[in-house]
Amino acid sequence: MQTSSERTPVYRRYGYVDFTINNQKQRLTVYQNIALSKVKGMEDYLFIPFKDSTSTITTYGGGRYLDFKITRATFVLIDFNLAYNPYCAYSHHFSCPIPPAENTLLIGIEAGEKYVSKEY
Repeated sequence: MQTSSERTPVYRRYGYVDFTINNQKQRLTVYQNIALSKVKGMEDYLFIPFKDSTSTITTYGGGRYLDFKITRATFVLIDFNLAYNPYCAYSHHFSCPIPPAENTLLIGIEAGEKYVSKEY
């Protein structure tokens, strides 16, 4: 997966989450970091990087993230209130995954962490 630096971590497509917002069907790809999956206690960690129509307007332009754990459930709760900015939103010293084009929603997700102003 492309990152904000030259670092190139390997992620695999773990699956998809399909959902409907305002009668519009949406799909996001869920990823698993291969290296992280080999770390004790992180074997079940999954990750959804995404952008939406609020990116660069009211939310961080580089996208936001959601975290998940592997489950056998047929249905999962996607709580966009938990969407958070990557560390790159706060400092260019971090290397963060960039959401792939397939994870760009054409709708706005008004929940979750908002835009970070550089003026503190």
